[in-house]
Amino acid sequence: MTSTDIVLKYWGCDGVDEPAINEQFTSRTITSIKQIITKAWIGPRGSGRYDMIIKLGRCSRRKALKGFSLENCLPDADSFDWVEVDVESCLIVVKLN
Repeated sequence: MTSTDIVLKYWGCDGVDEPAINEQFTSRTITSIKQIITKAWIGPRGSGRYDMIIKLGRCSRRKALKGFSLENCLPDADSFDWVEVDVESCLIVVKLN
């Protein structure tokens, strides 16, 4: 079990901001940059504000380009190897399939 596993095991999430529909959502940006930047409220009480980078894998890029939900692109919930948390910088990185 890694430190991220231990941290996330006891954390909650009160929500994730919907990213602004802007230059992040052009086909060129989704295809080349392969990430979406937003904010999330997470932590032991679910109320800490973190910058969130959602890294898009092949499945999630295809769905984002078509305007579909990304929920089917979530990796295995039993493992936290697709989530990185930097508590000092208040940054969470999520890697989707």
